[in-house]
Amino acid sequence: MRPLHVLLGVVLASSPSSALHAQEPLPLLPPLHSYDWTHWLVGEWEGWLEQPDGRRVRQTQSFTFDVDSRFLITRLRQEVASGQWYTGTGMFQYDPASETSVGHWFGIVGDRNIGLGRRDGDRWVWEIQRDGRPRVLRIRQRIGNDEYRMTNTSVAADGTRRVTTEVMRRVKSGETQWAMPPEYRAVQLASLESQRRFLHAMADSMPESLYADPDHPGQRSFAGHVYHAAVANAQAVSRFIGTESAPFKAPDETVATASRTALKAAIDGAFDFMTGLLLAQPDTARNRPLDFAGRTIPAWQFWDELDEHTSWTLGEMVGNFRKHGMPPPAFRFF
Repeated sequence: MRPLHVLLGVVLASSPSSALHAQEPLPLLPPLHSYDWTHWLVGEWEGWLEQPDGRRVRQTQSFTFDVDSRFLITRLRQEVASGQWYTGTGMFQYDPASETSVGHWFGIVGDRNIGLGRRDGDRWVWEIQRDGRPRVLRIRQRIGNDEYRMTNTSVAADGTRRVTTEVMRRVKSGETQWAMPPEYRAVQLASLESQRRFLHAMADSMPESLYADPDHPGQRSFAGHVYHAAVANAQAVSRFIGTESAPFKAPDETVATASRTALKAAIDGAFDFMTGLLLAQPDTARNRPLDFAGRTIPAWQFWDELDEHTSWTLGEMVGNFRKHGMPPPAFRFF
């Protein structure tokens, strides 16, 4: 497992305008792992497509999240003839607030489609435009938890109407297999409070006159380390667990690291934000897959990654105390 400090460094450094430096948060698309419709689709399906003449075509289809769970990716295989397969992939963006969607499809025979969708109860209705081909009305109807049926209706320029039907059944769930019981949330809440107390102890143990002093040239200042341990975690929670409507607003680093009072206020602001999201996170959302820095993990595990990042950063700060002949804060358990 790659440590969180490495992953956060990649994530924040690769952002065109990191929240550490930007005044306004990036207008990110909403994550889809908590949206009931897209979460339901995630997994592997198999079934058939029935042609107007009654002939059935065997097919398989998978749905996964990608790009920080902000897009739904699907891959389709159809056995158009014995041993011959059509394959294609689509990338879909959903807006859970308006329950609308836009999708792009690319197929192995050079076909390219753009579709606009809207939800209608247990149905999703798509209007698809094809390059030089008839417009398609596609309706996916949810049948229970592990089956859906699709009706595809196209009308050619001469008015000819063609209808095909798909029946697909789930063969593998997209749910993570390493679910945690709801009681584990209390353990993670206690961990957040332990991290908060330790960062407070660090801020209290170093004279303010040495807040701006780094352990060695090129390293963050002591206060900068404390700020980073708290604020970078809150930024990561805001991005991967939070919502666009209520993002974490990082305090100005220069102001927050100038005094003990301001630094401890920055710590509390970050941990209050994280605690609020952990308390509000639905049990079902905690066991859902989360795309994080190139890995797929259950959403509950993200909070444990934060603990690792805090511990790693606190360890770096011991050198600041040693440099000035001072002991770091005492280990509080004995």
